[in-house]
Amino acid sequence: MLNSKKILAILLIFIQSGCITDKMAAKFLPTVANAGNFKYGGWIIADLKAKQDNDKSNRVSGELISINYHQVFILDTTQMHIIPDSIISTATLYMYKTQPGVFASLTILAFLPNLIAAIAVPEYAGYFLGLGVIPLMTGIIFTATEGGTKRNQLIFPARNSLYEFNKYARFPQGIPPEIELSQLELPSMK
Repeated sequence: MLNSKKILAILLIFIQSGCITDKMAAKFLPTVANAGNFKYGGWIIADLKAKQDNDKSNRVSGELISINYHQVFILDTTQMHIIPDSIISTATLYMYKTQPGVFASLTILAFLPNLIAAIAVPEYAGYFLGLGVIPLMTGIIFTATEGGTKRNQLIFPARNSLYEFNKYARFPQGIPPEIELSQLELPSMK
């Protein structure tokens, strides 16, 4: 039978699963609940093809501003990158951040009374822990599903075309003529 330390370790693993590896993206992106009101573009990580066979590929990461005329506009913390779409080898667009930690926390809270009862009344510990298996397993499944899926991502070229990314850009219909690219900034990230 699993003891409480093993169960807690398993839950902590699920909390970390599915975390966005780009720390800027994690700060920048909205939650699912706020995604509809988010006025900025999604966070894109684009790997560029090497210019020569011995060159390393470059990676550009930032807010997707627009895709038009075979150019991808990506704003990072320092500058606007205007990249020809032909040199992008792979790209991942994050639309919102997933929240596996919320599900893991709720799972721990749902299982905690059973764990406390098992410690308080050891002769019935098996019964209390047995009753806690249902919320525990349900929570683990929800946590793994929330953290392990890539439903918050568009992936080029594996699943999506690059032009599908455009609906998650700050300017999905193209950059308006009155907008100065040099004046665009990322929102403040706390």
